[in-house]
Amino acid sequence: MMRKNGDDNQENTFYKAGPALKQRNSHHDIHEASLREAESITFLLRQMDRQENELRAVAVAEVLLEHWKSRVLAHATAEEQGWYLELQEKDPGLASQLVELKRDHQLMGELIDEIEGLMNERRWQETLLDRFITLLQLNRLHSQTEEEALFALTKSNLKDTTEEEDHPFE
Repeated sequence: MMRKNGDDNQENTFYKAGPALKQRNSHHDIHEASLREAESITFLLRQMDRQENELRAVAVAEVLLEHWKSRVLAHATAEEQGWYLELQEKDPGLASQLVELKRDHQLMGELIDEIEGLMNERRWQETLLDRFITLLQLNRLHSQTEEEALFALTKSNLKDTTEEEDHPFE
């Protein structure tokens, strides 16, 4: 995933997709945990904004920004440089869907860069909360699309994803 203001060194790193990325339930759990954490921190930011507590709001916004960078964008990079490559190799017909999912990652990265710029310029109150909420919605839609499309289309092609692995306690 290319980010305008991101770490360009990430491009040269090869990511091998771990087993959690390839298993539907595990992958879903990664998405859910990250989304719930982002929602919780966004809720705190909204509270600080409503209370007009600028000092605390800035601190919460910094934590939220770090969450998006270290959890969501790192996960996106692992998907793009690992799992997506493996999927495309196994099924070249997935190319257009993978491009759409990568575009979602790019949009999230651009929003994060924009948020970071606003915060660096101390203009954090100018629609910052709206941008974080937009990230939540984009991430929610992206995760849903990714899980539905890729796991449904590739279930028979992925040796690492089996019914037993999806439902280990049944």
